[in-house]
Amino acid sequence: MDEVYLNIPGFNETHLSGYTGPPSYNGTADYTYKGFWLYWKFFWQGRFDFANGAYGNIKALEYRDADARISNILLPNMRLDPDPYPVVDRQGNIYLLHWVWIDWQSPSNFADYPDHADTSILRLFAATLTDMKTGDVTGYLYNSGKNDYVRSFYNSMYPQWNQQMPSWLLPQLRYPETYFNTQQDVYNFYFQTDPLQWQRNVFLQSTETTRFIIMPINGTLTWAAVRLVEIYHSPSQNLAGLYIAPAGVRTGQVYLIRFPEGTTVIGPNSAISAVVTDPIIKTQLTLHPDWTVGNILLYSVNGRLIYVIPYYGTQGNLTVPEMVAVVDGSSKQVGHYFIQDPTSSIEVGSATTKAVSTIGISTTQATVNGTLAYRYQYEQGGNTRWILGIKTTSTTTVQVLAKAETLTTTDIYRISNTSTTVPTTITVVVDSTTMPYTVLSVQ
Repeated sequence: MDEVYLNIPGFNETHLSGYTGPPSYNGTADYTYKGFWLYWKFFWQGRFDFANGAYGNIKALEYRDADARISNILLPNMRLDPDPYPVVDRQGNIYLLHWVWIDWQSPSNFADYPDHADTSILRLFAATLTDMKTGDVTGYLYNSGKNDYVRSFYNSMYPQWNQQMPSWLLPQLRYPETYFNTQQDVYNFYFQTDPLQWQRNVFLQSTETTRFIIMPINGTLTWAAVRLVEIYHSPSQNLAGLYIAPAGVRTGQVYLIRFPEGTTVIGPNSAISAVVTDPIIKTQLTLHPDWTVGNILLYSVNGRLIYVIPYYGTQGNLTVPEMVAVVDGSSKQVGHYFIQDPTSSIEVGSATTKAVSTIGISTTQATVNGTLAYRYQYEQGGNTRWILGIKTTSTTTVQVLAKAETLTTTDIYRISNTSTTVPTTITVVVDSTTMPYTVLSVQ
């Protein structure tokens, strides 16, 4: 329902069994009907008792569905993210975050290749927060540095949203998937600035859907939206690169990473073909026709691009993981791990690592990059030890252990002379099988 009336005398609320809260809604109403508007509202509904004030002023909750609530305050040509997600402030209040963007149809068909389908001017406009308890809506304009006539007009219509995002919100941001996909549909053609390449149709085409995964960006593991692209109309379906949109404080930055010309990396469809034709895996798929493929993810593992392809089956009424297959994007080498106990979180969690190890790639090393937050030094067995806290994001600090006897003199010098009072970047390679991680070298 779009409207609910509160605290009407003579009308009792129905509660679920075991309910222990207040007898009726005790929050602030969205609107109160009184005077002329009380009469006007209910006269046309035929509720003359309400219209004549038999129950006093009528408090109402309006549009408590968050999607409808935001949609009702948007102007024409504004679009609402269909996939909102919850965020939490430092006091524990929960909000639903919607991204809003402008989708203004250009009269000039500026982006009309190849089928006159993508001719809108898109502008990421604002992030809105809907308080899940009170329904209050707060907006924050997204500042992209662009201030053209389209954005200027819409900005002028929402002056109350022209405010800085709170610091607690920034680490929880992520780029809106639908907007990201729409951008790529245009970028796949209009990244090309060489007229000769344009004439040769040297473009890109998206493959798979956008995935949100953890990726190493400049040595730091970062939550990001990733979408793979292939060479346009290529019979080989080779991978041409990928779009990356980091999350958190870097939300809004979008990168197109293209592989150098002559680099051969198979696309996801070819990776699936390599898996289903592998003799060992093919036998298991024949024995288990109910197994279905899950989301295909591309990871960089020790400098090699590896497709991770999970397979799921059914046990009773449950869908459970049965196998993880991996494919080296360059060599097409296939590895796998068959999960024996899908109810074991330990086995399922390590299945990808075990699958990758079957194609000869070590996954025991990782790179940790960030700002040195603290350094504690102590002695053990006559050897110097350091506990280092490396701040990788605004909210994440990774603790690692450095041992003097396993490091070079240069490594020890870098650890000892890295400042903890002045923000100083440090990069370490660690053994990720230990807890805490053990430092192998300092970059």
